[in-house]
Amino acid sequence: METPLRPAEPARCRALVRKARFVVTLCSLVLGAFIARPAAAAPRQSEPIPDGRAAASLCKGCFIDADQRLRLFNPTYEAWFGAHQRFPHYWLAVAEDISLLAAGTAYYWIRPQLNKVDWDFPDAATRLQYLAAAFDNNQFKTNQALHPTAGSAYYLLARECGLSPFEAFAYSAGSSAVFEFLLEWLEKVSYNDLIVTPTAGVAGGEFVYKLAEYLNSGTGEHDAVQEVAEFSLGLPSKIHGAPHESPRSAQGARDNLGLSAAYFHKFQVLQGVGLVRADAGPSLLSERLALEGEIVTLPGHLRAGRFDKAFHQADFSRMRLHYAVGNRDLDADAYFETTLLGYYTQDFAASPAGVGGHAAMIGASMAYRYKDTQPAGDTDQYSFVHLLGPRAQSWFAWRGLFLGLGADVHYDFGAVRSLAYPHYVAAFGKLGTKSVLQEQGYQFVQGASGRAEVALSYGGLSLGARQGLGLYWSVQGGDRFQSDTVHDVLARESLKELDLWVRAGLPAALFQFGFDYNRSRHHSEMRPFANDRLEERVTFSSGLRF
Repeated sequence: METPLRPAEPARCRALVRKARFVVTLCSLVLGAFIARPAAAAPRQSEPIPDGRAAASLCKGCFIDADQRLRLFNPTYEAWFGAHQRFPHYWLAVAEDISLLAAGTAYYWIRPQLNKVDWDFPDAATRLQYLAAAFDNNQFKTNQALHPTAGSAYYLLARECGLSPFEAFAYSAGSSAVFEFLLEWLEKVSYNDLIVTPTAGVAGGEFVYKLAEYLNSGTGEHDAVQEVAEFSLGLPSKIHGAPHESPRSAQGARDNLGLSAAYFHKFQVLQGVGLVRADAGPSLLSERLALEGEIVTLPGHLRAGRFDKAFHQADFSRMRLHYAVGNRDLDADAYFETTLLGYYTQDFAASPAGVGGHAAMIGASMAYRYKDTQPAGDTDQYSFVHLLGPRAQSWFAWRGLFLGLGADVHYDFGAVRSLAYPHYVAAFGKLGTKSVLQEQGYQFVQGASGRAEVALSYGGLSLGARQGLGLYWSVQGGDRFQSDTVHDVLARESLKELDLWVRAGLPAALFQFGFDYNRSRHHSEMRPFANDRLEERVTFSSGLRF
């Protein structure tokens, strides 16, 4: 069972705090230089259409770009994001996935002492004679963080080779199956790895793909800071060759970073300090780093214009990465989401008072969530893949005031630490329970979840709220040592999460200040026992937005 954070480890935690401070400072310097540099001049184009704002309110299928020129939506979308922009190289995708599989296999055998504890068979011949599959009992981080990372890499390389989101998912699923069935031949095939690796890879890999493409979307001359961005976060697209090199796609406006305004984006980096408390425990001081991003590949999104689009290129992607560290606190929280296909419509008109109108999107999305928190050694862990499910968003604007609403519902598969299991063990003992509970303290679950979000902004001030609810039941049967599991007790888990935030800064300023309140309640049942855990975090922060 994983060892929780202990109060007797202050030196280790102080070292982590110093490392976190160094990372935050480095990110702030790089991003500050990236934003503060003067943007290169936009390429020469035709003169703006007279009275373009009025024209946008009448022209169906048009929008006003960042350079105040009137453009047709469909040609602009096809020039930047059409399926023809990348020719699919299927065999190259196979070769690159094989290289990743080779690296994973090499690690598997280079350090056998770490992996042989999971070996079920003495040799490959025995594996072929007794083909078997089960839910494994690896560490929580291995199953719920490392495998999704591998899935994201499989998916990302396939996308960079020109494959569609659905083809890339198939490649990721195939790569995961090859590793499970052929390369890990001394172990039983893992059901959970076959599910989590490719599905989590879609949400994580798509955002990284969109970010890399965006960072390589500059038109005209490149400055040193933009080159650094292309060869770091934009490296996957740089290696494979950015598709935005045709004369047609080179046209268009630039945004505040000097990159293509065809991409709608919101990025923010925040560093803060705050307090965290779990149940009736002490309030602990903690430092927090937050990275958040959203990319929409629909030119003219939320600008003045009237158009609609049935999309299938995963045109909405976003992510949140939060990490907290203190003398007695460690917290890792990650969320990736992409809307693979759907329908979008907007009708915004510009006026001297600001943009006014509305927009709406309905689609099918996939998401991945990871949470591992340990304040004062009070450990809680849960992680899910949110399988394909409906998502809806709407936006309303009036005289510079923006209101955004969103909601989604998903069927989930994942892993949750059982808070009731220690009480069950105290009464009946571990013998006969699931091996993953005995060794790691979590269990595999399935169920449903939903989230609702509201955000309001005006000028440099924004505030929002997000409420999430999940109901889950343990997966019965299929344990790695199912024949020894004579007490396969049905367990129930429920999660309620509330996030509130306020951001404040001057409308055109780079820096902003923030306040966050995060509350999570985890209810765990393993009859006849039940246990609850409440965690609250309050953070004051400052950072960059762009």
